[in-house]
Amino acid sequence: MVIRNRLTITLTVVSVLALLAAAAVAATPQKTDKPASTTETPKQAAPVKGALDGKFFKGEIGQEGQASGTTYFVMFRNGMLHAHGEKGEGERLEPAAYTATESSAVWTFTATTNSPKWGQMEWQGTVKGSDLEATITATQSDKAPVKMWVKAAKAPMPERSGKPGASEPGKPKGSEPPATPPKTK
Repeated sequence: MVIRNRLTITLTVVSVLALLAAAAVAATPQKTDKPASTTETPKQAAPVKGALDGKFFKGEIGQEGQASGTTYFVMFRNGMLHAHGEKGEGERLEPAAYTATESSAVWTFTATTNSPKWGQMEWQGTVKGSDLEATITATQSDKAPVKMWVKAAKAPMPERSGKPGASEPGKPKGSEPPATPPKTK
């Protein structure tokens, strides 16, 4: 009888311990690959070439640490970023392909332009509403990298001059029709 009572007590203790262990395992959060929240995190949009085409901005460019800069223009056309300073003041960078992604009404863009003065220029910027902000890292093989900023607002696209021989960037001179038709006798 004593052995039977000890066996019953042992089985009862083991059963209670098993139940406690099962309860502890059930209460422990399980590791999953999904986020803890019930909402899914949005997927990153694929970069879109040419998404900002037709936008023109006028603002300033300056080196990191400067409070103000010089007049600067940025335009997106045909999948290319075009950037230059005021006529006669700044150089015109080689147009460069850009990519852009959109998230929550903010476009993020990247491009790599080249400049005889500054070397390779890595652009990282945003367009939010009518404002463009960008940082540029200019690198040359024999100099330390230079960090620059661009802050600009959307502006009307400039009119073409209409002068004979004037051409769009990327088009050879003479590829446009003359500004005035030739006179006939």
